[in-house]
Amino acid sequence: MRVLSLFDGMSCGQIALKEIGITPEVYYASEIDKFAIKQTQLNFPKKNKRIMIRARFYIKKSDCGNDYRPVKWPIKYPYWCSAESSNSFVLVAYAEDEDSIKELWPEAYDINVLEKDTEIRFTLRFPKPEWYELHERELEECDRFIWITDACMRDGVIRKVKAKIEEYGGLLLADIPDRITPYEIGRDAFESKEEALKHAEKRRTYLIESTKKQLNELENLKFKCDD
Repeated sequence: MRVLSLFDGMSCGQIALKEIGITPEVYYASEIDKFAIKQTQLNFPKKNKRIMIRARFYIKKSDCGNDYRPVKWPIKYPYWCSAESSNSFVLVAYAEDEDSIKELWPEAYDINVLEKDTEIRFTLRFPKPEWYELHERELEECDRFIWITDACMRDGVIRKVKAKIEEYGGLLLADIPDRITPYEIGRDAFESKEEALKHAEKRRTYLIESTKKQLNELENLKFKCDD
């Protein structure tokens, strides 16, 4: 049995099939809501693949200074300028979600999600960019996983990424393609999730105590005016 589920939500169709003991040969799902997608990933972790959107959007030339490149670099997914008019660029890009597009192209408007997929598909009209080929080669050189804690105090997520680890000047540095400067192992990147969790908990405790101290100082602050 092959199943196509449009507007898949949190993959209720897949849940129902599992409950009655049916395992489809292939289960195709289409969903663009990022919260529903994350719930599906939790429900079916073994089938969890990188889920992306392919979207088309517009950027006014006057807003971007006639430069449609993303405001951050390097980026994770490919993009193309598919057309332009006298006053706008038309871009097509792969991204994790619409928020990611707005982060890379703040001036983007009329964002239209064309599809959701787990693979990047290149065509004659949308060929593989040269910079992306370099990105793939760099990924192939990454042979170990590390856990990153640099942003976990904002969203609670300790990211697992592939990296190339080398010793330099007595330090272990982890180089990943999506970052210009390497991470330092033992400081903001770790070779095991247990070490990363321990570091994150220690960092959170420190921030809590520091915040309490600042609040106490504010509560006891006495104001006075100059004579």
